Amino acid sequence: MFNTNTLPIFNEFYELFYLEGKKVVPKNIGDLLTPIGLAYWAMDDGTKTGSGFRLNTQSFTLEENQLLIQVLKKKFDLNCTYSLP
Repeated sequence: MFNTNTLPIFNEFYELFYLEGKKVVPKNIGDLLTPIGLAYWAMDDGTKTGSGFRLNTQSFTLEENQLLIQVLKKKFDLNCTYSLP
């Protein structure tokens, strides 16, 4: 077992991505998501499926998923679709 320290600097990110204890996609995700952030996201919550790649976003609403699709297209020219889990 191990412990980690918490730092107040991370509170800003918590407040962006959690509202009333529920994980959300912030409206300004397009400003926040960088190529390195996308790489971490893919390595953490992604998986190769056939000839494609899946990012797991089941905990987000349809509206949040649509926002993510728009941002991934605009910022990274990725053609994404939404599928029910």
